[in-house]
Amino acid sequence: MPVNVSLKIAYPQEINPLVRPLYEAAFPKQERRDWEEELTLLKAGKLILIIIEYGTAFAGFLFCWPLHGFHFIEHFAVLPELRGNHIGRHVIAQLQEQLGALVLEANPPNDGTSMRRLRFYENAGFHLFPQEYRQPPYREGDAPLHMRLLHRGLSEGTTFESVSAGIYREVYKVIGH
Repeated sequence: MPVNVSLKIAYPQEINPLVRPLYEAAFPKQERRDWEEELTLLKAGKLILIIIEYGTAFAGFLFCWPLHGFHFIEHFAVLPELRGNHIGRHVIAQLQEQLGALVLEANPPNDGTSMRRLRFYENAGFHLFPQEYRQPPYREGDAPLHMRLLHRGLSEGTTFESVSAGIYREVYKVIGH
């Protein structure tokens, strides 16, 4: 049965009011920026918000960064009541077709939820970088988070070091990590 999933870029002045509550519910505070900072990055054109629609209804969102040689998916969430409908798989396929190479962070496989997420990404064609990766904190005083970095469609010869350096420099504003 075909899944009717579409992706639409949202501009700051037209953000669906369902994005913020899903963003804040889907990601713990230490794994996300404050909403006002997110809006500032959108308005500056550094961050892209893509709305996911299932049929004609809001189904989720993703925030991504256009970086050198790939797009970094920083946050990706589907409404809980729509999970299991293969929406995520279709989103990933459309993203790679439209944007090319993709990179994202995921929690290490410490529990059932994080193991399911990693399996989902691997089944969607992502490959795990074997190197240790730490997500810099969003707020001063918070600790870095142990995460895993995954990629799909990177050019041959692209290294973990170049990918992580680009993310640290552009997304987290950390130099020399």
